[in-house]
Amino acid sequence: MYGPIIKKLRTQKGLSLQTVYKDLCSKTNSIKFEKGERNLSIDKFLTVLDTLMIDMEEFLWIQNMYKPINTDLIEYRLNDSFNENDVKSFNKYLDRLEENSNYKNKLKLASYRLLKQFLNQNNFNESDLEIIINYFKELKFWTINDLELFSRTCQMIPYNFMLTMLNEAIKVASRYLFFNKNNYVICNLLSNCIGIMIDQKDITNAERFINTLSQFNDGIKFNGYKLLSEYYKSKIDFLYRDKNKGLDELKNILYISKFLNNEQITEEIEALFENK
Repeated sequence: MYGPIIKKLRTQKGLSLQTVYKDLCSKTNSIKFEKGERNLSIDKFLTVLDTLMIDMEEFLWIQNMYKPINTDLIEYRLNDSFNENDVKSFNKYLDRLEENSNYKNKLKLASYRLLKQFLNQNNFNESDLEIIINYFKELKFWTINDLELFSRTCQMIPYNFMLTMLNEAIKVASRYLFFNKNNYVICNLLSNCIGIMIDQKDITNAERFINTLSQFNDGIKFNGYKLLSEYYKSKIDFLYRDKNKGLDELKNILYISKFLNNEQITEEIEALFENK
């Protein structure tokens, strides 16, 4: 029952009942809603939020006393520690998530367990892997959250299956063209998959999807992904085309990545030089 929270926000903003609920419901029903005695339909509730200049994500943040829901915070820290290759922290937060009796998302748990095995360089648990593969096999309609799940697990699933699913995933972008985080999710997914393609020596697909990545990383906000695209191109030159040319390109990218404090690209290029 969100009515009392809405009342608090409305009065704090100095807005009248008529201003917020005009053409939505009667004064009597708006008062009952704000007392928690009745609900509004979702479309009317979203209109109220819009009038208050609040979206649903911020409302839930306020509703939870200006802090994330516990499981959301754990997931945030899980993803953050994975991106930083912090195995110890990742294992700690995964243990917390598994111990949380209120957490019921078996699909996400399976994906995080696979990430744990990936970080610890262990063999993948077959039952967790089967949960993920079967989910994508049966998936008929993709959402942004499906793209994020796929981005987390693309390194674990069979390569040819990954390619098939990636082509399906790219189609989702057209439905979410102006959705707030669409480009970030797509860029992250593409960059993860392109790295796998290069490791698999599938240069044709790698170059094709590097071009796709460039379609989504326009603007200054995506400079990190732009640099990543250039890194992938240079890595292909260095490993498979013209080593001297690729070496010069990678040195330039390494200089830029250090200047921008991009640890991911810096570490990957330095590791590449050490191995070659």
